[in-house]
Amino acid sequence: MIKLAEFQEIIKLRNARNTQEEIAETTGVSLRTVQRYLKTGKLPFYKRTKASKEDPFAEFKDVVLKIFEDKEIKLKPRSKDIFSYLLKLGYKGSIRTVSRKTKELRDSIKRKEIYFEQAVPAGKMAEGDFTAFDVPFIYGEERKYLWITTLKTSSGSFAKSFDNQTFESFAQGTVDSFNYFGGVPETYRLDNLSPVVKMILRTHRVTTNRYNELVLHYKFKSSFCNPGKGNEKGSVESINRHFKDFLRHDLSLNKKIFNDDAEWDNYISEKLEEFNLPKKDKIEIEKKELLPLPASSFPCFTTEVHSVNKYGFIRLAATRYSVPSEYRYKTLEVRYYYNKVEFFYNGEKIKEHDRKIYNRNRREPALDFRDHIDEMLRKPGAFTYYRHKEAFFPTEIFREFYSQYPDNKNYLECLKLCKTETVLEIEAVISLLLSANIKPTFLEITSILHPQIQQEKYDINFLTPLEPSLDCYDAIIFQTNTGGEKCALHLH
Repeated sequence: MIKLAEFQEIIKLRNARNTQEEIAETTGVSLRTVQRYLKTGKLPFYKRTKASKEDPFAEFKDVVLKIFEDKEIKLKPRSKDIFSYLLKLGYKGSIRTVSRKTKELRDSIKRKEIYFEQAVPAGKMAEGDFTAFDVPFIYGEERKYLWITTLKTSSGSFAKSFDNQTFESFAQGTVDSFNYFGGVPETYRLDNLSPVVKMILRTHRVTTNRYNELVLHYKFKSSFCNPGKGNEKGSVESINRHFKDFLRHDLSLNKKIFNDDAEWDNYISEKLEEFNLPKKDKIEIEKKELLPLPASSFPCFTTEVHSVNKYGFIRLAATRYSVPSEYRYKTLEVRYYYNKVEFFYNGEKIKEHDRKIYNRNRREPALDFRDHIDEMLRKPGAFTYYRHKEAFFPTEIFREFYSQYPDNKNYLECLKLCKTETVLEIEAVISLLLSANIKPTFLEITSILHPQIQQEKYDINFLTPLEPSLDCYDAIIFQTNTGGEKCALHLH
């Protein structure tokens, strides 16, 4: 529907003897719209129809209310179950109306929740949960996830930082917390974590296989909160807030900025001891009531089997990881840890990568150029437009080297030296040669790194003259056989 000003402009242009096509082009209104308004000569008036006052749910309200008030029905039906039941009784409305109306009925007869203060004996229960925390690094803030385990009675806490909320992180946090307290609680209360709970049913939880293995290993009882009821594990929720406030206050007071993850992890360990210090006596008492730790620790990794594709990658959790080129098309055993991924072939570890966090916007693979450098040297021309070319520039010095001397084969030969030498050593030599306006080559770099080897290899002063020996010819003896036989040659 056009505006009044646009309609007036159409009439004005029509009175000026413009064609309908010209009017449409001038006003930007479609030709069919112009034709319609010129034909009627007035703006159409749309009158909103009044909603029907008849409520299809009204006659069934008492039926549903009776179901909700029936004390013998302990498990109340869901909205879609009520909708199916009402259809059989002649209901003509929609399921959305039933859902809205049943919610109103539930709220009208619902009693306010009653709370009872708990006094859990020492060692009987611990609670665990993830909580997000933004950490200041020198390169900017990065979101970390703290796994916090709290003993219910003493409020003794354990905290460990992770980059993700996978099962491996949950398992590592749980195992480290049990080791920290020196025992296992009788009941372990958790939220409905996706790495732990596969399905939430009305009567129980369907848990993952790896979590079931963790329960069998430490022999604790599982307990899960109802969805949206974080207050049911209020101890750890309270500790989450207090511990994060404790960290924020200290970081703000000391203007703390971390250089790397190792420094951040050490900081967490130090602050955890300081946080637990006022409760130290209670924690020590509760530790004595915990169940003993098993003889062996739980393996906090997940094992899978994957095949290497033709490009030399294995795809894991939407991220590709490189493996040495000689393992293309072969099947490898993969072990996921919370911070790394290991690859095994016939029981032998062949590669390890830091575990990458999946990023929808950045899908670069975890590529180690050392894995594919040998195959790339067989086809150096492919390096020009290689999709993952950036991974073959470990530092800016290497990028500067290639920009000044864009010789694929020469650059790859120099880069291959990083398989036997460190990147920093090769980078220092390349920088030295570039500053002297000398093209870095394999021979130039090796002659600087290992001058003694080059001297022994190319200095002719180390060569000794060859002294031939004629002793082997003395073994050739001609003997003449009696009876006019031919000579025979005997080699001794």
